[in-house]
Amino acid sequence: MKDPMLAKTRLSGALSNHQREELAIALFENTVIFFRQTYPDLPVSTVTASQKIAELANSMGAYVIHEPVVNGLNNAASLAANWAWQKGFHSFFIIPADIPVLMKTEIDELLDASIQHDVVIAESTSGGTNALLLSLPNCLTFCYGKNSAKAHAQSAKKNALQYYRFCPTHLSQDIDTLSDLRALNHHLTRYGLII
Repeated sequence: MKDPMLAKTRLSGALSNHQREELAIALFENTVIFFRQTYPDLPVSTVTASQKIAELANSMGAYVIHEPVVNGLNNAASLAANWAWQKGFHSFFIIPADIPVLMKTEIDELLDASIQHDVVIAESTSGGTNALLLSLPNCLTFCYGKNSAKAHAQSAKKNALQYYRFCPTHLSQDIDTLSDLRALNHHLTRYGLII
């Protein structure tokens, strides 16, 4: 999780700095709360260089993995994978903190798919990776960036790992652009909510 003051820069034409910071924090809190409440027996951790986010994560019962140098999502994912490996975890799930609608049924589909696959990739509508579940924390080279779902699938294939790639309805949506924000507003309006 980036420092919220540096997050969502692609929305700077539509939102003020304060609004972007509030949105980033709200999405982060939503993510941590969802996983802490829905899967209470599983540990949740946050990779961040932000003291504000670290304190917030701690207050919600999440572990904090300190990011000494901010160097992109691939580096953050590697830090988290190394932490999980050192803790002795047998599988590892990574998700960015900007998925507005999290559904247990979709996360359960990933978990179910991991029974028969080493790598499970939830693809975003833009071809990115919105969730990644690995059978071992360090079994894959992280390939976040443009078309990362395809790149993660290729990395799995290169390492002779069985993979499952799919595009779930809600998990495929994130908040990066103005059109993403409009889509979120449309979705919430359908349920009588306004942001």
